[in-house]
Formats: sequence, C-alpha cells, structure tokens
Amino acid sequence: MPGGRLVVVHGDRWPPRGRHAALRRAFPAARAVVYGHSHRLAVDVDAEPWILNPGAAGRARTYGGPSCLLLQASTREWRVVAQRYEDGYRSH
Repeated sequence: MPGGRLVVVHGDRWPPRGRHAALRRAFPAARAVVYGHSHRLAVDVDAEPWILNPGAAGRARTYGGPSCLLLQASTREWRVVAQRYEDGYRSH
C-alpha cells in the first residue's frame, strides 16, 4: 500500500494487555501507529496498521539497552528498522 498516515500517541491510555489490538481499533485508517510509555521496543508489522514502539533512548528502563526505530516512508513503500545500542551507562 503506497503512502499512508502515521499516528503518534503516548500509549498510556491503552493498558498493556491487548494494547496493540486496541491501537489498531482506535486508528484503523493509519498505516502505522507509534506509541511510547512502556519503554519497550516493539515492531508489530504482522497486521495493519503497524504498531511500533521505539523503546527508550535514555538510562532508565531500557529493557535490553537503548533503542530507536528508523522509519523510511515513501509514496511507494514503508520500511521500519529497529536499532538497539550497547548500554554505555552501566558501570562495569
């Protein structure tokens, strides 16, 4: 599907259990929904809209290390790549 709408929400209005399904119901016309709040990296592209969470880039609650998402969106295609980084804040 070319093009599309990107929705960005905080995520706290949807409880963790069933959050992805609820976000899909809330934003059926979106191509992708990006949410935060949980600090947990998520790339759910098995159904539309895609449900994405970049995780956390800071020190606290990174759940596996700081992360982000790279979204490449064009009129022809959308691609998302998850990036996880070494947690340089931890003392060794």
